[in-house]
Amino acid sequence: LEWNPTLSNGTHILEVLAKDASGNFFDSVAYSTSFLVSDKDDLYEVYNYPNPFKDDTYFTFNLTGEQLPDRFSIKIFTVAGRLIKEIEVDNSKLQFGFNKVYWDGKDEDGSTLANGVYFYKIICQNKNFLKTIIQKLAKVK
Repeated sequence: LEWNPTLSNGTHILEVLAKDASGNFFDSVAYSTSFLVSDKDDLYEVYNYPNPFKDDTYFTFNLTGEQLPDRFSIKIFTVAGRLIKEIEVDNSKLQFGFNKVYWDGKDEDGSTLANGVYFYKIICQNKNFLKTIIQKLAKVK
């Protein structure tokens, strides 16, 4: 099934319901999702999960707009401001809507991080757009 609606900017809900040959609906196969349509380039709902993390974590975020970022990077810093890891994300791995990027919790040398609080900075950029977001993350054993 291919469906190509024209949607205005804003939040939309897509619900899919299934019927059997007699026209009876099946509640157990219903599917519903909410999504945002926007022609404005934006990065929002940035979190790492789990936080605090034990061994590894995912950086999660949403992207909107007309063009995927040309540059997308995640930089992890100590509280003193020392860069310990940089993750460059190829834009072929990105999509509009929800994204997640895995991090194994290790620094540039492959060493496991000590317990504590760290900061991460996400840089999202294309020719007409630049957005940076800084958040905290915690490592615990």
